[in-house]
Amino acid sequence: MKVLVTGGCGFIGGHLCEKLIAQGHTVLATDHLRNCCGQDSQDPAGSYNRKIEALTALTGLDGFSFHGCEMGDIPDLIREWSPDAVCHLAALGGVRESIRDAQRYTEVNLCGTMRVMEACYAINTPLVFASSSSVYGTNTKVPFCETDVVDSPNSPYACSKRACELFAQTFARNHHDANIVALRFFTVYGPRGRRDMAPFKFLRGIFNEEPITMYGDGSSSRDYTYIDDIVGGILGSIRFICDEKNSGYHCFNLGSSRPVTLASFIQTCERVVGKKARIMQCKQQDGDVPATYSDSSKAQTVLGFSAETPLVDGLRDTFEWMQKSGIKL
Repeated sequence: MKVLVTGGCGFIGGHLCEKLIAQGHTVLATDHLRNCCGQDSQDPAGSYNRKIEALTALTGLDGFSFHGCEMGDIPDLIREWSPDAVCHLAALGGVRESIRDAQRYTEVNLCGTMRVMEACYAINTPLVFASSSSVYGTNTKVPFCETDVVDSPNSPYACSKRACELFAQTFARNHHDANIVALRFFTVYGPRGRRDMAPFKFLRGIFNEEPITMYGDGSSSRDYTYIDDIVGGILGSIRFICDEKNSGYHCFNLGSSRPVTLASFIQTCERVVGKKARIMQCKQQDGDVPATYSDSSKAQTVLGFSAETPLVDGLRDTFEWMQKSGIKL
């Protein structure tokens, strides 16, 4: 099968490409490389270096090719290459940056996804695209289920992802033979993860005996999901939507369904590193939500999704990668 992966050198995209190739598929990855996290000139997430690392690991593998391009070029590439499936992961990430530049997030995340969707439909190609657990916003009913009302997003980033879902749902209603899956990822972490997110920042800070910032009183919670488990869910969704009987629009949560508080997360990082954290407490940040908690039973039943990796094991793998990869700790 020919699979086009947008954002194919990103954190999730790179791991997905590796797994697809290992399974014998032909993969075309697209990526802008420098256009990430809403910032071109600054790169606090270390995204450019991570993407080059992923591209280097993939280059030369049988069945892999790469095309560097911007979001606006992807529809033409889809029509030219005519893949059997498209996995659209390319997007601007980052809650707080989206507050500073909401217009850009709307253009890239929403309008870019709309164009990809239309290009896929034009050649009858199934589409899987990345949404986010952030669409649940300030919902207080837990665990979060795909049937919940999601009308309280807490950032422009969350709004852009929810708008993608609404457009896809409407598109599939108007075009009954469209094949579209939206995946709501819950706090993905693991080797090659973003350096501006809590797992990397806390593990590095604790190792170096530097203060780490805890926003709020430590009671906020997140449903951390290991990268290998997420990739398994994506692969299941590609198989599902490529089956003709599954046409239409479908939405799935992909989360561990084991939320942990921020205080407990820090304690687990201490256990992995073998040192105590120096904690600097600050007020909650704009755009953050108090909790994420996935009901992933639908994905388990329909896609065969399984999130089996315990947090301590996933963080240990992440820390070992940090130590071996040449990153300055």
